[in-house]
Amino acid sequence: MIALRPAAQRLYGELWPGSAFPAALTAALDRLERSAWPEIVATWSLLTPSGFPIEYTAGPPGSSPRWTAELAGPELPEAERLAVGAALLAADGPAVPARLLTALSELQRDTRLRYGTWLGGGVTNRKIYAELPHACDADVLSEAPLPAPLRTFLRHLPSASLPRILAVDAPMRRIELYARLPVADLTELTSLFHALDCPGALRCLGRLPDGLGRLRGRRLGLSVATESNIDTSESPRDGSELTLFVTARTMFPTASDLLPTLAPQISGITRTQRPGLVTLRLDPDGGSPAIAVGVTPTVPTHVPSLDH
Repeated sequence: MIALRPAAQRLYGELWPGSAFPAALTAALDRLERSAWPEIVATWSLLTPSGFPIEYTAGPPGSSPRWTAELAGPELPEAERLAVGAALLAADGPAVPARLLTALSELQRDTRLRYGTWLGGGVTNRKIYAELPHACDADVLSEAPLPAPLRTFLRHLPSASLPRILAVDAPMRRIELYARLPVADLTELTSLFHALDCPGALRCLGRLPDGLGRLRGRRLGLSVATESNIDTSESPRDGSELTLFVTARTMFPTASDLLPTLAPQISGITRTQRPGLVTLRLDPDGGSPAIAVGVTPTVPTHVPSLDH
């Protein structure tokens, strides 16, 4: 059996030496260790490729620690996790806006969920990642109380895109919508980039090794985040932020040594730990992307033990 807490604490210390282990993450580990199924709690999650229920996101050097975790052990039904996550946020600070929480609950109601909701955090932020079911397409989601940039994002997504997650950071008044893309050619996103005032996005991605070719044919995700009320008439305070997502395995299928070159913050870590999702925060003016990498302790290959 994997020692959950020591593995989580050891990797955190390797990524952010000298940083105090977050109290909210300690509380998450406490909940996980109370699981009724301790024999699988370290290897069951769909959050990471290995099934480990916690993932760290190592951003550019000097950036603050970030993490994502399961709310509780595998015995908590996926349909109940949104309410639990919202309650955890409300207990420590501002709550998820009531209208938005109601809309998310309705979207998840009476549908098959894979994971339900995850919990995220950092130095100042606390958030929930609410799963959007497969039946939740752009037309369905457009009925939810979303700020204007997210509605623009939905209108300009390529056909067959799938909205997958809505993340709510209540303390920071920040909402982020994630979608899975069907496109193999990123130039198909030109109208979306311009609609969200990010005209230099393609030039930004062109700064990767092999340019846009590095991402051609990969499974990609895209998110837009905004600091705004859910009141759709309010303009975002600092504009919107676009981020592209691709797994480390598919981004570097034959040259995995390139990843630490692009993301020196994980140099020396990837030999003993497992990189997961690579996030490329796009510079609207075409500068280099800010690269972050999801990292999790190396554990045996994930073989789901539950019917997800």
